[in-house]
Amino acid sequence: MKKITTVEEGVKELLEVNEIKGVGPWRLVLAGEGGLTDRLEYDGKSIPLYFWRSDPRLRNLACKVAPRIGELCASKQTCAVPRSFGFERLLFMELDTACMLLSSRPSHMVAFRNGEAINCICHMQNDTVATLELTSALPEGTRWQRKHAIFGTEGMGCDQPVGRKIESEAIYLFGENGLDVHTDISMFTYGLSPLQTTMADCIYQILTGKIDAGKWAEEESSLNAWLSMALAAVDADGRVFARSGQ
Repeated sequence: MKKITTVEEGVKELLEVNEIKGVGPWRLVLAGEGGLTDRLEYDGKSIPLYFWRSDPRLRNLACKVAPRIGELCASKQTCAVPRSFGFERLLFMELDTACMLLSSRPSHMVAFRNGEAINCICHMQNDTVATLELTSALPEGTRWQRKHAIFGTEGMGCDQPVGRKIESEAIYLFGENGLDVHTDISMFTYGLSPLQTTMADCIYQILTGKIDAGKWAEEESSLNAWLSMALAAVDADGRVFARSGQ
């Protein structure tokens, strides 16, 4: 089986497998220090790459589970990533995820920060509440640890078994050198991590028109405003209201 080593190779493989031709030149530009998103340069545009929106588990929660658990009430989101990913970038991602899961935008927030960790309670415009518990302090090379749950008046849904504390792996190999784990979630992107596979799939969907990338670019200013809200809440140690129109 062919082993894929980069996101770009993964995208190329997905295009070939699905017999997609005529895609123009494109380039993945990784977020530099202080950057909030990777970007896709394609068709003369620089598109913010909100790759987490292509995570199949989050899509299932938002599109399949949410409509079946009654009126939405709240979300609970925990996420730990390596320090190199960036604290503000993590907060940016999970605020957008809250909007995706609860189908609303922030109204006001209360946030408390300790170094690279933050607890943020976000009241949404549809009267739901998102609770975010985040940290960007994991050692380099560590797999992301994420867990998202949504609650409604008639049930709840979670992207992991409720009692599980950390991400599960597909294969646990116990050998003379200790434990080795492997998780390949697609045969077409064998060799990529789950995160890289999600990113490759996201780019593939943009290139094939399955994602309205123009809309993503339009949303960037609102997302930056929400991030500023959360950081202002930390500084004020209290409630911060969104500006009208955000």
